[in-house]
Amino acid sequence: MEPEMIIKNTENKLTVEEEYADLFETFTERLYKAPRDKDTKNMWMQVKESPFIEAFGNKVIAEETIVKYKEMVKAFSSKDWKAFIFVYTRFFKLCKFNFYLFSDLIISECFMELFAENSSEDLKEIISMISGLNKDASMDKFIRFLKKRGSKGVNKFILKGICEVYPEIISNYSNMAEFEKRLSLSSVEGYEAVLEAKIDTLNNLEEIGEFLERIEVFRKRSEFDLCEVFQVVDSKLNINDQSSRGIGYYVQFCKPKNALCPNSMHLAAMALLYDKALSGKKEEGIKRLINQGFPSIEDEAYATKLADSFISFMEGTGTELFNKFVEACSKNALYSNALVKASLKYQGTKPDEVIIKLINAAAYMEMATAKNGMDPKEMKQKKYYRAFVRNCSELKPFKKKMDAIALELNPAIKRDYFDFFAKDAKRLNDKNKRISIFAKIAKKLDF
Repeated sequence: MEPEMIIKNTENKLTVEEEYADLFETFTERLYKAPRDKDTKNMWMQVKESPFIEAFGNKVIAEETIVKYKEMVKAFSSKDWKAFIFVYTRFFKLCKFNFYLFSDLIISECFMELFAENSSEDLKEIISMISGLNKDASMDKFIRFLKKRGSKGVNKFILKGICEVYPEIISNYSNMAEFEKRLSLSSVEGYEAVLEAKIDTLNNLEEIGEFLERIEVFRKRSEFDLCEVFQVVDSKLNINDQSSRGIGYYVQFCKPKNALCPNSMHLAAMALLYDKALSGKKEEGIKRLINQGFPSIEDEAYATKLADSFISFMEGTGTELFNKFVEACSKNALYSNALVKASLKYQGTKPDEVIIKLINAAAYMEMATAKNGMDPKEMKQKKYYRAFVRNCSELKPFKKKMDAIALELNPAIKRDYFDFFAKDAKRLNDKNKRISIFAKIAKKLDF
């Protein structure tokens, strides 16, 4: 039956539902089968202008209709659900149906598919369409779904969408506390998602600091998993921002064990090196961070600052910590290079032994891991070896400074290691000299 047959005059005494039963069934089936189909859309354009729209609506939202097509809607994609909910909610609005007739089954099937596809944008639009009918009653239905059907993962996904459509929930901490109480009374898990949504609204360190103070109560309650909350806080921190060190230190040493917070880890290291109030915790704190994979973020400015800072504050620290730090930096060329460069700055000054200690630590470490002893090809792949060659080749005057380092080296293992990279450093230094001379000649000749 074609859509054009919707409006039809009749003189018999059949009801509208009886007269147009086939047409109502056709439209309903199309809507529940293929809500995004072109024919369905065309038919809807006529239905919404029909004098019988309420009769169509009664058919579409009837519980027996929903049960009949239950298996079909289970095959809906998130985009199908968005198209279906648009028409479904329009019937409620145009026909002024009581919102409590809105099917819980529709909400349940829809939300579960959106979660399965991780369709957060579609979720936001669908929650907005439903809540546009009755904001308070919609929330009642949403919470009923969370209590009845949702797991914690599903709940967190839905709650994030709810917070976007109901921003008043996270507009202040009083509203957040009331909402947490409401969820708790309904035995609904997943409030952590509300905390994560709140973090996204924070714009400065002062607000982040207040937030961390406010959530302290949840940190002590076993039913709350704050891993993702701390990870979202961590994502808002800048490792090169000096003013973030205090918060970074707090996050790193107060976070749940399984939370991955790399920015905070790097900020905590700087806090331990610079904050006099933490001087008693410096050595043990740095060791803990190294055991967790520090340093790991590739940032040249940070690597340079870290190397300078560690060498400046290394007086009074034991050889064990120094060697542990050297080994940690060996995992990343950026950090091993920064440490070598920083160590060479102190040659001939106090503490002038730092470059010797570094060569010693690197020699034992890289030669111990070499499969073929001092094999040139293998050693040239080692990160500290390459860093020594590159940075020592730039020393001026080259021979004088390299000789000064050689005089301090003992025993044989580190002297052998030094002699090995010193040859490559000299070759690179000679090459750079030739390039420099050619550049000067070229400039004079105006090449």
